[in-house]
Amino acid sequence: MTLDEITAKISGYVWGIPLIVMILLAGLILTLCLIFFAFTTILGWDFYGEKCLDYLSHGSKTVRYIYRFLYISAILIGPYLTVAAVWNIADIFNGLMALPNIIALLALSAVIARETNAYKVPKKEKKEKTKE
Repeated sequence: MTLDEITAKISGYVWGIPLIVMILLAGLILTLCLIFFAFTTILGWDFYGEKCLDYLSHGSKTVRYIYRFLYISAILIGPYLTVAAVWNIADIFNGLMALPNIIALLALSAVIARETNAYKVPKKEKKEKTKE
């Protein structure tokens, strides 16, 4: 069988369905999956951010409403930005998320060192007892 014969056999139908219908159906399914993924991601990040903000603001309704306004504004403005601008904004905010973690690491460094030493000491004693 030549390459032309193989191409002729598979180019017209897939499982008895015209190839163009399969391509359109696959595109539709992929589009729907992408829409649902994007929508649930937006909802998930909104919920996560709102709960973190509730904890930090002790459940202040004013702060929650300001957050919701800013979040919805970002969702509405986002589609009108260029892809490069969206990626730059995402990179900036991901970088800013490191700041609270660095502050927490510096503030808790003594606690981390104490807990690490407390964890290592019993292990050393167990090793010494098994050697004897």
